[in-house]
Amino acid sequence: MLGDSFYLRLHLTRVAGSSSFEDLRTVNNIICDTFKKACLLLHLIDDDQEWFHCFNEAITFSSGSSLRELFITALTFGQVVELVLLWEQFRNSICDDLHHKLQQQFPDSTKYTIVDESLFHNGSSSLDYGLFLIDNKLKESGNSLHEFNLPTYQNNWNEDFDQQTNRAYDDFSLN
Repeated sequence: MLGDSFYLRLHLTRVAGSSSFEDLRTVNNIICDTFKKACLLLHLIDDDQEWFHCFNEAITFSSGSSLRELFITALTFGQVVELVLLWEQFRNSICDDLHHKLQQQFPDSTKYTIVDESLFHNGSSSLDYGLFLIDNKLKESGNSLHEFNLPTYQNNWNEDFDQQTNRAYDDFSLN
């Protein structure tokens, strides 16, 4: 993830004569909150419109699992500037298949049908599970949701799956 120091260095290669950090963050008499926003206004970096357009197209014909793969690609290779905004706008589509998967995986549990913000991200088990799946895929390449300043899952999914596996094993061995 590109930090503010990267954007400061990029900005310094294009702007001369500033006497303070506030001067550096000022573009067209607008004081930007971050160097990243100043670089955006100076068109030193691209905005994310191509990613939003890509996702808007993809949600019409792609499954949730395909959208998760696309999101992971955007995170790791796409140099997306506003990752949280991309997640917020498309999270329901990215996780739209997970409610059904959770019902299949945990058929006897009502835990995954309730809305509870203390258990799940935004109170949704599907969104929370989606973040878990994305984080696991990112870990395969040495990254994590935290590194991208994205929300993280709240539920301990590994423990839930272990318990479900143990129950299935116990049921099988009793029969």
